[in-house]
Amino acid sequence: MEWLKIPNINVYAVIGILLFFAAGEVILGHYSNDQRDKTDWTLELIGFFVVARTKTIQVLTIVLISIALLPQFSSSLQGWSLWVAISFYLLIDDIPQYWYHRSAHEYDWLWKYYRVHHAAQDI
Repeated sequence: MEWLKIPNINVYAVIGILLFFAAGEVILGHYSNDQRDKTDWTLELIGFFVVARTKTIQVLTIVLISIALLPQFSSSLQGWSLWVAISFYLLIDDIPQYWYHRSAHEYDWLWKYYRVHHAAQDI
């Protein structure tokens, strides 16, 4: 497993995954009937990086707060397998997103910020 020691392997992995899925969408014809113009693509790209940065900040903040408030548990997940850790992360990440999404459709004060997501012709 010498390849795991490559500097910045995590960055290359994320870029590789993004390129893999982008290529898959192009090959499968996802963009063949696309009606988006340059402005739509620019906003989508900006939105992607804003969400990616926001998610990174959220996770980092939660980790730092957890370490500060519960230092005795800081290494308690070290024994978990990768698949258990990923499943746990998805569980604690997706449930709040689901409830936020549902609430954004239900409450007017959230909807006015969220409705932009539904305003685009192509998503």
